[in-house]
Amino acid sequence: MTISRRKLLLATLAAPAAAVPQLSAAKSIPPVAHFLALSARLTGFPVSALNAGVGGALLASLKASGSLKPSDSLMANATLSPALRAEIISAWYSGVRQMPAGDVVLTHSDALVWRSAEFLHPPGQCGGAFGHWSVPPTNNKATT
Repeated sequence: MTISRRKLLLATLAAPAAAVPQLSAAKSIPPVAHFLALSARLTGFPVSALNAGVGGALLASLKASGSLKPSDSLMANATLSPALRAEIISAWYSGVRQMPAGDVVLTHSDALVWRSAEFLHPPGQCGGAFGHWSVPPTNNKATT
């Protein structure tokens, strides 16, 4: 069994929290989990398909820029302005957050645009064996 660096780091960081009962007991869901749940509702992708690191970076940039105010509820997207909802959706699908000083790339390969269709993949990443592009997708259904 091989252990990745990520798993080793997470296990190392979890050990002190498990030793202190009040730290390991989750009394409330962290804000990133709320934001991921909101993002799942807005994008149509399940929470399991969203990258938590990208979600955390997006949430932090929304808070830092003032787009997301403390009064905004992450539990109900009806309380968010349509512009903020569109901004969140756009950032998840493109992987880019548009800021006044210029665009900030949050992710490239984890942008949801690449998961929106089976045949899409990020440029620079191989889609399969040599010649994979010459074969149509397996679930390609022609409509007549």
